[in-house]
This record gives sequence, structure tokens and C-alpha cells, in this order.
Amino acid sequence: MKLVPALLVLLLGGCGQRGASNYACGFAAMAGLSLVLEQFATPASIVARVPDDLPNQLPVRMVLGPALRSIVGRADTTLVIGVEGELPSVPSAGFGVLIVNRENRPQGVLLYEGIPVQGAPLLGSVNIGARDVPLLGLRLDITQFEDQSCPTFPDSLR
Repeated sequence: MKLVPALLVLLLGGCGQRGASNYACGFAAMAGLSLVLEQFATPASIVARVPDDLPNQLPVRMVLGPALRSIVGRADTTLVIGVEGELPSVPSAGFGVLIVNRENRPQGVLLYEGIPVQGAPLLGSVNIGARDVPLLGLRLDITQFEDQSCPTFPDSLR
């Protein structure tokens, strides 16, 4: 089994310029966006309450999947993010993470499969068709976790 990751690295490293950007984006998304969750170990990075200044729309990205537009709303004191469009059924989203920058401005939502991070404050929910998944939050500079040529939250979805 250890041969598969080694082969993958060799294949990605050996790609020509023409296909390299697609592979680089996929690799950056896989590695970088999985590291985002480690920020929950830093209490100063955890968002404990919904930011006051919310846009009407935010990009939502399924980690290792597509980015879609969403509608942002409130239900009492909690945040509701309604994803526009269909996400692939596999992997299945288990929770979302609202990413806010250092100025406390929402940048987008990342959807992860699995169970939410234990002990993280619940900010609201992400509506994905007929399901709702919990929404947590992190304060960080998303550009530190992505390849600059393929942004996590494209401006075209804002």
C-alpha cells in the first residue's frame, strides 16, 4: 500500500506544464485544506460567534470537490448557509467550517466529510438540499492553505 502514495507523488512531479496546474490544484486542495482543520487546536483561531457583517452570498467548497454559490441568512442568533446547486453524493458532507479572515470578514465555507470537531462552538448550519449539517468557524488566512493559481473561494462565486 505504501507504493501507491509514492507513485502518486512521482506522477504529479513528472507532469508536464500543460497538465501540471490541474494536478497542482488537486494536490494543494488535498493537502492544504485538510491542514485547515488543525487550526481548531489553536483557541485564538476558533470563531465562537457569528460575525456581524455578513454578505448575502458566500462561496462554498466541498473539500476535494466543486465550489458553489450559497445564500447567507440568519435564524435567530445562528447562521444558515443555503448551498445553491448540487454537490456530489460522495464524499458526503458531515460539517461545514466558516472561514473568516483576520478582519473578521467571512470568506467562504469549507465542507468536510465525517463528524464535526469535538468541542468547537456551533455557529449554525449548512443546508445541502434535504439535509442540514453543523457549521463551525475558523479565523485564518486561507491563502496560506491554497495554491495561488487555484483559489479555494473563487471571486466569481461571491
